[in-house]
Amino acid sequence: GWTEPRCVQACPLRALSVVRCTDEEYDRIVEAQGLKPLYETAERPRVLYKNLDRYTSVFIAGALALTNEETGAEEAAEGAMVRLSLNGVLLAEIKSDWFGEFKFDHIPKNTGSFDVECEADGYRPVLMKAVVADESVVLDTVLLTK
Repeated sequence: GWTEPRCVQACPLRALSVVRCTDEEYDRIVEAQGLKPLYETAERPRVLYKNLDRYTSVFIAGALALTNEETGAEEAAEGAMVRLSLNGVLLAEIKSDWFGEFKFDHIPKNTGSFDVECEADGYRPVLMKAVVADESVVLDTVLLTK
């Protein structure tokens, strides 16, 4: 007499769900939620995962800092431009957040050597290499200088 499988009903985070729908509804749900099968071999997989790329891809992240000329203290480089390139081709461009941090997501594993270029107004640009293998790359804090 259960309306849902026991695992779905018992999950406190509601991370599991069972959906009975038409093929059109199925396709719409898969597209809207970005669902993917664990293996791409099945034509109409019965089990799909959300955010699977967190486990099948990696990221490149880091933090940028500036030197305050008045106090000599290091400050987060908020709004600095960070560019990611592979083999001379620009792939992405983002600005660092309030903490001076940046993150490039959804990078396929074992992709190779990326160029990470960081620049802020009035400071010299910095070029770093990030070699992507099986794990994500977190670059050391980069100090931008005048």
